[in-house]
Amino acid sequence: MRSLMILFLGLSLMACGDDLQKKSAPDTNGPDNNLNNETNNQASNNGTVQGTNNQTVDPNNQTNNQTVDPNNPNSNNNTNTNNQNTNNTNNTNNGTIVVDPDVCILVDPLSINFGDVPVGSTARAVVTIENCSSERNKTLLIDSVEAAGDRFIASAPLATEVPYGLLTSFAVEFKPTSGLGYSSQIVIETNAGTRTIQLNGTGIANTTCPTAMASGRVGTSGNFSGNIAAIPLDTVNLSAAGSMGSGGTLSYEWSVLERPTGSNVRLSPNATVMNPSVFIDLAGSYRFELRVYENGVESCVPANVFVRATADEDVHVQLVWDTPSDPDQTDPTGTDMDIHYKRSTGVWNQEPGDIFWRNRTSDWGNFGLDDDPSLDIDDTDGAGPENVNHNNPTSDTYSVGVYYYKDNGYGASTATVRIYLNGALETERTKLFPTEGQFWHAADLQIPSQTLTFPDTLIAGFPTSP
Repeated sequence: MRSLMILFLGLSLMACGDDLQKKSAPDTNGPDNNLNNETNNQASNNGTVQGTNNQTVDPNNQTNNQTVDPNNPNSNNNTNTNNQNTNNTNNTNNGTIVVDPDVCILVDPLSINFGDVPVGSTARAVVTIENCSSERNKTLLIDSVEAAGDRFIASAPLATEVPYGLLTSFAVEFKPTSGLGYSSQIVIETNAGTRTIQLNGTGIANTTCPTAMASGRVGTSGNFSGNIAAIPLDTVNLSAAGSMGSGGTLSYEWSVLERPTGSNVRLSPNATVMNPSVFIDLAGSYRFELRVYENGVESCVPANVFVRATADEDVHVQLVWDTPSDPDQTDPTGTDMDIHYKRSTGVWNQEPGDIFWRNRTSDWGNFGLDDDPSLDIDDTDGAGPENVNHNNPTSDTYSVGVYYYKDNGYGASTATVRIYLNGALETERTKLFPTEGQFWHAADLQIPSQTLTFPDTLIAGFPTSP
């Protein structure tokens, strides 16, 4: 049911009233899945990224998005004191792609400065490539990603065909072998033209601090990586295998540095085990950081694992909410909102034409086909998320609504609805609910045109007609 296009985030370069008792909800924090015996050799770290105005940006706060002229990339005159004659290339089409002027590409970041990295360690950053075309039928094709030299290594992109509105990404690693300054470039060849990213880093002599190495994978099979493709409701297993010190006992400290707004993702069973797991609850970008300690000495540089989760259904509707008077929206007591997804002949809060907590799926389509909607998460005690997925929807008008089921004494709450079509975020809408028992008709979606309209009405109770 889920075939995925995958993808990630950074700076930027652009070309172009129900009285029934509700059933118990599944644990939206996902299963605990400890992999303390896994081993791998993947290392990661963060780099500093910058745009064409030479402004250095902290990679731990990637919120400064800049639009720049892709035809005038910033050049860096630093010279590499090591001669590098080897190219690290990931070819996909052997130069056969023809440039299409109607295809738009957004590359982020424009440059990466890894800073000081101990010799023998590995620093990692992630570059994202977005299809920013204005036409839905335009696909961004990536022919090759090439890094000059053998100290900077570019991985193959997670996807080489990027549909309208989606992103892909690739990892860049810096592995200094001596205490010198290094500089290089990455060249990206696509059907939107050629893009160049400047790379810089400095090797420093080995110190007594331990080395943090981090990676992860979806589920319990497959290769570990520092840049992971996922879909909502996946479990990602993280690993600190490969971290090393000088022979003492290592301890681990994981943290969540980046998550989509409204996500309640957390490290399980806790943030200090060697190999925690995380339940990916929302579509969007995540970054997990590892710091390693040996006898109280912290690792020279932290390691990072990047995850990009993309909705893989034709229609993906997401609900999160925020209740300011609830001091802990992740504990078992909190407010309860419900997502509703209705076809044109359905009646709100009634089976079978409305998908909600009491009617998690229904036969709306053709016999034998994968074309029925489903409610995959129902959260009853906090801030969400809840989501509805619908693949291969038949021609109809589908409506999205939100009902404030119970405030449990916490009062007003603000709901946010996000609607994804073919994996791309089409709209994000918010509405303040002053009290429980109110219903918001947020949006109508016409299929097959994929046209969205927004009634944006808030009433007491459910509407009495379709």
